[in-house]
Amino acid sequence: MEPILLSLHKTNSRPMPIRLLTLNYDVLTLILAAASPRDALRFSFTCRAAYKLGTPRFLSEVTLRRSTPDKTTKQAAQFCAFILADTSTRAKHLRALIVENIVGSTLEAERACLRSLARVLRCAVNLSQISLDCAEHLFEVFPDAAEAMARLRRLDEVRFTLVFDTKSAQTLERMSSRPRRLKLANVAYDLPPSSVFPFKPLHNFTRSLQNLDLLGCATIIETLEQPAIWPLVRTLRLAGKARSLAIFARAFPNVHRLRLDMVHTSDAAPTTEWTQLDRVFVDNVTTAPITSKIRHLTICLSVGRTDQLLLTYPRILTLRSAAPIVLSCKLAGPFAHDMQWVALAVGPQTRYLRVHSGWSTTMSVAPEEIERQLICYAHAFSHLPLIAMSLCHDLQEEVAPDTLRSRVPQLVKAAAAQSPSLQYISVEYKDDTATPPDWFEVIHWPTEDLPCLQALSASDSALLSKRLSNMSRESDSCTG
Repeated sequence: MEPILLSLHKTNSRPMPIRLLTLNYDVLTLILAAASPRDALRFSFTCRAAYKLGTPRFLSEVTLRRSTPDKTTKQAAQFCAFILADTSTRAKHLRALIVENIVGSTLEAERACLRSLARVLRCAVNLSQISLDCAEHLFEVFPDAAEAMARLRRLDEVRFTLVFDTKSAQTLERMSSRPRRLKLANVAYDLPPSSVFPFKPLHNFTRSLQNLDLLGCATIIETLEQPAIWPLVRTLRLAGKARSLAIFARAFPNVHRLRLDMVHTSDAAPTTEWTQLDRVFVDNVTTAPITSKIRHLTICLSVGRTDQLLLTYPRILTLRSAAPIVLSCKLAGPFAHDMQWVALAVGPQTRYLRVHSGWSTTMSVAPEEIERQLICYAHAFSHLPLIAMSLCHDLQEEVAPDTLRSRVPQLVKAAAAQSPSLQYISVEYKDDTATPPDWFEVIHWPTEDLPCLQALSASDSALLSKRLSNMSRESDSCTG
């Protein structure tokens, strides 16, 4: 059966079918390049000619997902058998390989899968991206797999997750590739910061690494030689225990984006400063304050209880020192306490404020209560020359029905009136930055107590969200 593609036209007539194999080969290749690997796989099942065309695409990105032990080993075994049946043709098409944790129903089945996977790695010379949840186990059981990984020369992204230990570190130390993106993670973020790491797995990436995630692996950097510097790293994510953030500020001096999750330092180090920071995310962190200027700051605070104040205080100092233009606050504690600390710490430089309240997603909230909270939020920051404010409550659909959504313009009017400089305001019901909120333009009239609100279209809201997020210190408006 020859594959058929339906042509799409904005007409009322029935779409005309196009026989794919009558198209130019280059056109078909371009179409398949834009298709997902799964769609390319389905296309390849239609006929032999389609199989020949679709194979490079569906093999370019392969994911072996975690499932039940029987399904996991069966899926991995079938994939490896398919590649090894025609190694010279199929293995060269592998560009990205993601292997989630392989746990067989029996030790024999598990070892058979790992053995086949090691053989595939030896043949996949064109791999540019690899993610192994089972890296440590694979390299320990089959040292040939570690040798094959070390010989690969085109890897651009490497992820060893769930377990990262001796064998994985040795493999990185001997790696011929110079990846730009690297993620290393342990099961738990609680490795002792004083532990000695006998290898230098990142020393050969000092001139290539740009994005680095160290989740529970801070010891790797702390045990390297003091002069070691990775000047090209622009994005850094840390999680787990560490001696001091100052070590990372020295090792990665040019970081633009920094994310700190559950980072706890063990010494009373002085404040930490990065000179190039642009975006920072701080959550559940007990470290010395970061004194750098930060354009875009996301910070999680919970100072509702007195015993939490000492843990949160470094974050308050970070917020005060950052002087962010764009500030996103996630408040987990009672409203009054959290607002008081945030309002005191925020400086006049802030132009766009996004507040995520700590309301429970199962709480039934009346429209009047939302209006009261909105007014409190706006009043707490009325001293700031804000251009835009977004208020997120993360409520479930049943808590925020359409009737409540229809009242949003009326609810936010009183809040918008608290800030004379406010140009835009929005209310969000989900803490989802990927989906832009519905924005309202605020129009202040000298003769009216309450401003007028003009709803923006979905496209204008998306454009406004992007402009607000990218505002610079030199911008006086969101169009800057």
